[in-house]
Amino acid sequence: MLYLSFLLTSMILSYRFVTIGPILTVSSIFVIPFSYSISDIIAEVYGYKVIKSVIFNSFISAACVFFLLWLLIKLPAQQKYDSYVMSYNVVFGNALRVFASNFIAMFFGVLLNSYLIVRLKLLVDGRLFFVRSLFSSAIGEFLFTCVVVFFVQYGVSSSSDILEMICISFAMKLSFTVISSFIVAFIVKPIIEKADGGDESIIVNE
Repeated sequence: MLYLSFLLTSMILSYRFVTIGPILTVSSIFVIPFSYSISDIIAEVYGYKVIKSVIFNSFISAACVFFLLWLLIKLPAQQKYDSYVMSYNVVFGNALRVFASNFIAMFFGVLLNSYLIVRLKLLVDGRLFFVRSLFSSAIGEFLFTCVVVFFVQYGVSSSSDILEMICISFAMKLSFTVISSFIVAFIVKPIIEKADGGDESIIVNE
C-alpha cells in the first residue's frame, strides 16, 4: 500500500515544477527515493519474487487510475466551470503519457534495483544492506530519471531544461536516498525481521 501510494504520488506530480534558487526540477523527486527504499526492504526481507509481484500489481492499479483520469476529464461540463475543466486538462491531459513513461522507466530502474539488492545479498551473505541499498538505488534511480524525465518533458520543456532536470533530479534523489536508506536499513528492517522471525528464507526465495 505504501509503495503504491508513493508511486501514484510521484506520477501525479510529474508536471509540478519546482524552482529552488537557480535549480529547476519537479516535486516528484521528493517522493521517488522513498519508493525505492520501500522496494529495497521488500526485496531484502521477502525476496525478488515478492517485490516483482508488488511492482506489477502496483502498475496495474496505476494503469486503472491514469486511464480513468484521462477518460473522465473528457466529460462535458457547463461553461461556468471552464476554469476547473482547463486546470484538470493541464494537469491530467497527459495522463497516459505520464503512465507510459513511468512504466518504461520503472521497468528498467526499479526491477534492476530490486534484482541487484537480492543478488548482492547473496554475494556478501546478507550483510551491508545499507551499502547495497545505496548502490542499487543509485543505479536504478539514474536509469529511471533519464527515461521518465525525457519522455514526460519532451515537447514540454527545452532540451537544456530536460538535461538540467535530469541532473538535478538525480542528485537530489540520491541525497534523499541516503536518508531513506538509513531509516530503512537501521530502523525499519530490524523491526520487520524481528516481527517475521528473521530473513533466513530469503536466499532461496528467488
